[in-house]
Amino acid sequence: MDHIIIVGDSIKKFINGDRLSKHHIVKSISFPGATIDDAKDLVKPVLKRKSPKLIIHVGPNNIKNDSHMHIIQKLTSVVESIKEEHSSVEIGI
Repeated sequence: MDHIIIVGDSIKKFINGDRLSKHHIVKSISFPGATIDDAKDLVKPVLKRKSPKLIIHVGPNNIKNDSHMHIIQKLTSVVESIKEEHSSVEIGI
């Protein structure tokens, strides 16, 4: 079975991964206050074990300090840096 890991800020803390799929193992991990800048560090422990399908949910905590274009640039940079180290991981935002 494929593993899908959802990593993000506190908005997703009530997501119950067990109820999302019958065909995948889905785990949801919340980090209250997480920003895009935190995302790369948040996924490191997850990616050490295996290369799962990864959903990253960060950005709302950046809205008050960053423009929408800066948020897009930061997200793109995070995805690119994760893919450089773990080319087989599939990433959704």
